[in-house]
Amino acid sequence: MKKQLPAWLVLLIITLVAGLALGGTYALTKDAIDTQAIAAAENARKAALPAADTFTEMDLSVKSASAKGFAGPVHVELSLDAEGKIAALKIGNEEFAETPGFGAAALEESFAAQFIGKAAPLALSDIDAISGATVTTNAVVEAVNAAAQIPAPAVDWCYIGEKDGQAVGYVAQITVQGFGGPIEVIAGVDLEMNITGISVGGSNFSETAGLGAKAKDPSFAAQFVGKPAPVKVIKAGGTPADNTVDAITAATITSNAVANAVNKIADLVEGILFPNGRGDEVTLPEKPADESTVFGASQKGFKSPVYAEAAFDAEGKIIYISIGNEEFAETDGIGTQVLEAEFMAQFIGKQMPLSLSDIDAASGATVTSKAVVDALNAAYSASQGAEVAADPTMPPMPADETIYGASSKGFAGPVWVDVAFDAEGKITYLSVGNEKFAETDGFGSRAKEESFMIQFIGKAAPLNNSDVDLLTGATITSEAVVKAINKAYEKATGASGSEATPAPTAAPAAGKEGAFSASSKGYNGPVWVEVSFDGNKITSLVIGDDRFAETAGLGSKVKEEAFIDQFIGKTAPLALSDIDAVTGATVTSEAVVSAINKAYEKSTSEN
Repeated sequence: MKKQLPAWLVLLIITLVAGLALGGTYALTKDAIDTQAIAAAENARKAALPAADTFTEMDLSVKSASAKGFAGPVHVELSLDAEGKIAALKIGNEEFAETPGFGAAALEESFAAQFIGKAAPLALSDIDAISGATVTTNAVVEAVNAAAQIPAPAVDWCYIGEKDGQAVGYVAQITVQGFGGPIEVIAGVDLEMNITGISVGGSNFSETAGLGAKAKDPSFAAQFVGKPAPVKVIKAGGTPADNTVDAITAATITSNAVANAVNKIADLVEGILFPNGRGDEVTLPEKPADESTVFGASQKGFKSPVYAEAAFDAEGKIIYISIGNEEFAETDGIGTQVLEAEFMAQFIGKQMPLSLSDIDAASGATVTSKAVVDALNAAYSASQGAEVAADPTMPPMPADETIYGASSKGFAGPVWVDVAFDAEGKITYLSVGNEKFAETDGFGSRAKEESFMIQFIGKAAPLNNSDVDLLTGATITSEAVVKAINKAYEKATGASGSEATPAPTAAPAAGKEGAFSASSKGYNGPVWVEVSFDGNKITSLVIGDDRFAETAGLGSKVKEEAFIDQFIGKTAPLALSDIDAVTGATVTSEAVVSAINKAYEKSTSEN
């Protein structure tokens, strides 16, 4: 052992010397490495926004919004602390024009100070209003609430680019999920909302060589330069426009991921440049002074009556439109899209009568959109002197014993129907569901709603799946209803033999009505999803089939409505960071995201 000590001592000395040498090398080269990294980042910003000669990083924690005051817009800027409480607040900008001695007191530090430490949303009663300036005070509260609700920007960083001290644009970086992993995209946007340059890559870039990896090629990035945002990816044979870029062949997911990243950066810049909107909002024609020329009608929507009124010219073209009244209660964020000016504006100048194919239906709200079209057609009929029929309602249960019941396998269990038929085999009554009904809430559960069942009334059995509008995101449940009705019809007619099988439904096509399914490996087995997209936006989602075996209380939570709802409206492809993963079930959550991305790949391959 004593003979070995010199060897250990030599080894220790060598290790110490090597460590000191490495430490010294790091100390000598650290500044040079940091300088190179800073220079590389500056060069990337310069390449994305060539017109700028200096760049200043922006504080993305500051949120801003405006509300209508007494004499004009009241603008606020605020930041929140980690608990979501107001940490800093600035009121007013160059547009502030509230009355001196009254609303102008909102600019005083003492007024803004009372907001600090409070959590939005606030009510007017939560603060001391300015005496004699309730309108201005309320505008501040509304603007604060609006700003506080703005989500944190998805970008990694953002710089304002200047030339000779004047702003010329903005450049930002964002990380998005591609086909093979995360993709870092840097994009510049000028003051006219045109793309000035992009770069694609990142240390974890892992798109497929020869396919998605071509996103890093200068020829792909060059397509974006000079294009107005938002940009749109088109495949071979697509119609080019001033904002389109060509997809990389066989790499649609990567192409769309880059375009989505650029558009998200452009959205951020638009919010900075135009906090009160771009001034190009849709303006609808005013209601005619002679109200006798305006005709209205209601039709059954998804959840409520949908009222529409319109005026028509001598040729039967729409010259005025308004949608909705106090009875309107369609799904927030989906059916409520029909109330937006952009949706209504497309009807102006349209020739009556209309069909659903004549307009762009609201994304994920076909039933509500059709109700609008039907209500307008009824209003037009009334303008021509025709009597407008009342909204169709479900017929009552027959008093005699002419009801036949049957069930068929749905998504989560048996789907039972009670049906009555007339002598011609037409359906005169329908009820869906019994105590065993367990279809997914918000999806298959809609089979029990009147808006779905009423379309069967008057149809002749046996039915095919193509005879009815299947529920978006609930094809299995919808088909189970059709099969169960056909079984009941067999009972009613005394038919024998095997179950009548409806004609197979064609595979869903890509587009607003298309549903695509895929699965990915979860914690205990495959995690299956069925997804519908409008372009690349998710409009409906079902998670789990009969193979689903994730851990109860953990992975099983991905089937809950609260988890599913957060995907609606998000753009594919997704990264795990785009959603709130289930605590303790990251593997299952990742499987859902992966399966959705696979389904999206199917949807783009069929476009």
